[in-house]
Amino acid sequence: MHFVSSTNDLREYLDLAGAKNINFSNISTDTRSISKDALFIAIKGPNFDGNKFIDQAFDNGAVAVLTSDTQYKKNTNPACIYVPSVKEALIQIATRICDEFKGKKILITGSNGKTTCTFLLSHSLPNCSSTIGNFNNEIGLPLSVMQAKRDSEYLVLEAGAGKPGDIAILSEIVKPHLGLITSIS
Repeated sequence: MHFVSSTNDLREYLDLAGAKNINFSNISTDTRSISKDALFIAIKGPNFDGNKFIDQAFDNGAVAVLTSDTQYKKNTNPACIYVPSVKEALIQIATRICDEFKGKKILITGSNGKTTCTFLLSHSLPNCSSTIGNFNNEIGLPLSVMQAKRDSEYLVLEAGAGKPGDIAILSEIVKPHLGLITSIS
């Protein structure tokens, strides 16, 4: 069982009220690759707005959505969960999961080799959840944490930096038992 696999899980980590529970089998931020029974997370960036694709997400198989679009603020549809900031909600969820995670947390960073090192280490440890692909920023890392298995003994995550302070933010989310630096260049 993943840490986040239902709307009740989301509401619990975000301290939100809600009635009906909806289970989902995976999480997606891209309607082009969304699969049946998914949670769609509508991320708004400088060049795109995932909120504009909510209807398409439902058409493509999503069963629930996490959104910051104010038109959903007073929506009574249990499949639509409104938050003021999706990015802050993801950080809050990941921080709470990492705080309650009972296994060892390892955070890997560096100028290069992060993804390879994360892959090798996660496949060397028993019962390990790890970063999905190279999801290593303030959005990707929380997505990986949300999809980690509750019974994992290890959580191996990758931290990337796009600007000064990024690693500090990701480290504060994870609070790792061990930090690894591949290289700095």
